[in-house]
Amino acid sequence: MLFAFFSRFGFLCRASDIDLLVISLHFIMNAFSILKELSWTVPGLFLASVLYPVLLGIYRIYFSPLRKIPGPKLSIATAWVEVWYDVVKGGQFTFAIEKWHQQYGS
Repeated sequence: MLFAFFSRFGFLCRASDIDLLVISLHFIMNAFSILKELSWTVPGLFLASVLYPVLLGIYRIYFSPLRKIPGPKLSIATAWVEVWYDVVKGGQFTFAIEKWHQQYGS
């Protein structure tokens, strides 16, 4: 039956070709089942990549042992403040630290 189908459409119909086609179809079906399982994984990874920094920031501001050190809350929550001052503002982070020391004491 399978041989007749493939010979009708002009495919090569040796046994090894049919076996190769069956293996290829089996591989494709497995790939689709893996993608079906990944359909839950991708939103989970996205949620984790968004939720982790938010929870880390909340921890650093409210629950960390270093929370009592004075300073801007954004710089306590994330290290991206240093990137902002060094990359966008052209290396002004050291001056920002100096300004924060005058503003918050120490």
